Amino acid sequence: FLDSSFDTPADDYTFHVQGFRWHFMSLVRDSLRLERLAKHYLSKITDAREGEEAGASFDDLEQAANYVVNFNMAGFFRIQTGLFDKFLREHLCDKDSIGPFVEGGNVAAETDAFKKVVDQVDEYRVESENLGRVLYQRAKAATNLSNSPQQKQQLLGDVTRLSRQLADQLSPMRNLQETLIVPAISRVV
Repeated sequence: FLDSSFDTPADDYTFHVQGFRWHFMSLVRDSLRLERLAKHYLSKITDAREGEEAGASFDDLEQAANYVVNFNMAGFFRIQTGLFDKFLREHLCDKDSIGPFVEGGNVAAETDAFKKVVDQVDEYRVESENLGRVLYQRAKAATNLSNSPQQKQQLLGDVTRLSRQLADQLSPMRNLQETLIVPAISRVV
């Protein structure tokens, strides 16, 4: 599903919760790795003597940011919007689907509550995508050899901060999924 050229029959897009959870954790892990890489380069610039490492290329920083934002996060969110959200709305937000699993008979209240949770997760996704775009732009700009050491230092500081911010922003999204959505899915699947 990450590769748009991958040919899978339309009826074979089965959603697997465990794989989705693993991919989510890998996105957080990779965001923190990007933060560490940016900190490493930031310390090189800060510690560099005149004319030394300050002029070095940081091409792997752009590659790492590209991987985190344009591959890992983009693929994860493509799965979320293409499969996960549809699955949740079909199985948790539809009164006919969830009705037999609701104890106490208040199906409308439960489906409305799940719709709010799914909508909140989607809002976190949009915010994370926006943050990811800025993160990638800053990382790409940091690799520009014509930047002064001060400009690189500022951009690397931005990448460090934005990488951490992305990982932190994903935490409440994961919390909603782990505490509310995964237990609910286990009831209806």
